[in-house]
Parts: sequence; C-alpha cells; structure tokens
Amino acid sequence: MRKRLYNIIFEHDTKAGRLFDIILLWLILLSVTVVIIESIPKYHANFFSEFYLIEWIFTILFSIEYLLRIWS
Repeated sequence: MRKRLYNIIFEHDTKAGRLFDIILLWLILLSVTVVIIESIPKYHANFFSEFYLIEWIFTILFSIEYLLRIWS
C-alpha cells in the first residue's frame, strides 16, 4: 500500500500519478480562486460562512495530502 501510494504521489510517468497531479493542481487553483473572491468585501460579507467552510475543506484535503506524502 505504501509503495503504491508513493508511486501515485511522487511518480509523474504513471497514469495514476498524472491524475493525482492534475487533481492537486485544480484543487490549488480553486483554493487560490476562493481566497481571491473572498477578499472582495461584497462577497466576503454575503458569503462569509460558505467561504469559511470551503477554506476548511481545502485545509483538510491539503493536510491529508501532506500526511500521505510523509507516510509514503
């Protein structure tokens, strides 16, 4: 399990590794987009709780990804 996870996370020449990288890049882009939109006062005031929840979801996902990197 650990070796397979290592191959997915660190090897870019496998199908699973490329898919992992693409998903991770999209998550990073979405996270940055949310932070940018949240910085607009109008949206921040109207959607504070939604932004808060979304940011926590991204934080949890990136934390899991980081822990899997360490474990593998």
